[in-house]
Amino acid sequence: MNAGAKRFTKGCAGILLLLMCIHHAWIDGLDGWMWSRLFEEDTVYASGYSALAWRKVRKGMSLEDVTSRLGEPLTRGSRQDATISMQWSRSPADTHYRCRVLIFEQGVVVRKHSEFYVD
Repeated sequence: MNAGAKRFTKGCAGILLLLMCIHHAWIDGLDGWMWSRLFEEDTVYASGYSALAWRKVRKGMSLEDVTSRLGEPLTRGSRQDATISMQWSRSPADTHYRCRVLIFEQGVVVRKHSEFYVD
C-alpha cells in the first residue's frame, strides 16, 4: 500500500471513530440529531427529568434509585412478559419527540431506550 492510500485509510478510520464517539455521547445518537433537525420536536418530560440524570441511569439500578434521580415517570405499564415499562417523556400532539423509556424486571432496570421518535 502506498503512502497516500495509508493516509486515506487512517483518515477514514479517524472519521469513523469520531462519528462513533459522537453517536454515543449524544443521548439520541447521530440519527436522533439528524431527525431533530428535519422534524419539529414535541417533547414533554416528567417534572423530575434531566438529561444529566438520564445519562446516569444504568442497567441493574433499582426502581427506587431511578425515581430518586428522575422523579416519577409520566406513564407506567405492565407488559405480558412480566416486565414494567416506564416513560419519562411523551408527545402531547402524538408526533415527533425524544423518547425516554426504561424497562424493569423484578424491580431493576433491564433496558434503557432513548431515541428521537419520528411519527
